[in-house]
Amino acid sequence: MRVVALDMAQAHDAVMRLLQLSFAPTATPSLKPNKQWWGVVDRKQRLVGTASVEDGVLWDVCVHPEYRQRGIASFLVRALARTATPPQRLFLADRGLAPFYA
Repeated sequence: MRVVALDMAQAHDAVMRLLQLSFAPTATPSLKPNKQWWGVVDRKQRLVGTASVEDGVLWDVCVHPEYRQRGIASFLVRALARTATPPQRLFLADRGLAPFYA
């Protein structure tokens, strides 16, 4: 698996499906110009995880339900922490996830 920067002109539908599976059927990706989307792709180039970074805040971390509990979210967050402009803050929709990000 590898982490890639996503071109939302091409990846919009795949990201939208992943967000809807992970969060809510009505979830849609934010396409703000300063929001960078990242994805984890498997060997067959399937998008199995995603996250976004906007103004130094990490958002939208999710993993396809069939791929959870394999360390993909950890892999993605660690990879983003090593980028040239790593996220400095985190938006948590579920406080129960705080130990994961700590």
